[in-house]
Amino acid sequence: MTPKEQQIADLLITAIKGNNLIEFKYDNEYRIVEPFLFGELYSVNQTHE
Repeated sequence: MTPKEQQIADLLITAIKGNNLIEFKYDNEYRIVEPFLFGELYSVNQTHE
């Protein structure tokens, strides 16, 4: 993970823990969302090696 990616990850985790909204620009439009999950999800049938 690059330092910039780590900075974004830290901000997302802090927002989730604090139940805060975040704003970001996507497709030339600003979006406001409430993040609730950060990371990877695996299928029940997928192995975790």
